[in-house]
Amino acid sequence: MKIIYIILIGIFILLAKLTIFTMDNLILSPITYALWRTMEIGLITTLIFYSNYKKSIEIKSSLVNLLKNYKVASLIVSYNEDPETVQNILLSVKDATGKMGDVYLLDDSTHKEKVEQNKKFCDENNIKYIHRENRRGYKAGALNYFLKIYGDNYDLIPVFDLDQRPIKPFFYDLLPFFNDPKVAFVQVPQA
Repeated sequence: MKIIYIILIGIFILLAKLTIFTMDNLILSPITYALWRTMEIGLITTLIFYSNYKKSIEIKSSLVNLLKNYKVASLIVSYNEDPETVQNILLSVKDATGKMGDVYLLDDSTHKEKVEQNKKFCDENNIKYIHRENRRGYKAGALNYFLKIYGDNYDLIPVFDLDQRPIKPFFYDLLPFFNDPKVAFVQVPQA
């Protein structure tokens, strides 16, 4: 811990000396110090980026090239959402899932028109539709309801929110992580 303090004090002293040696005007010395500080931060950021880049080149995963045939159930949970929004995500998830498995809409909607529109769309697009009359447990309840009935039929179960739209290679990039027997859960950012 002492070494970190020594390094931090050393950097501060170095920047102060550089400011003193390079300033023309005492009033502008804070600006000169800020410029030296900015260059230091830029240099450190560049070194960290380069170090991480070199480390990433060395990573060789035997799992990445191996894509097993997992049976996937892609789930989308909805509650009184705009049917058009639901349909857009369903089509994106269906496209990404491809022939790897099934897409399910777990619809807890209470508006009859929305329920009918969602069911009709699912029927027309070969998407499995599950509607619960009670909303016990809300989103988690809908997921648990699905798992109790169909969970044993699938190897992997991704859950998508209505504001997520996976791209076509989503599963091809993600599924190899499950080849490691120690991995049971993977969470990815929306990007």
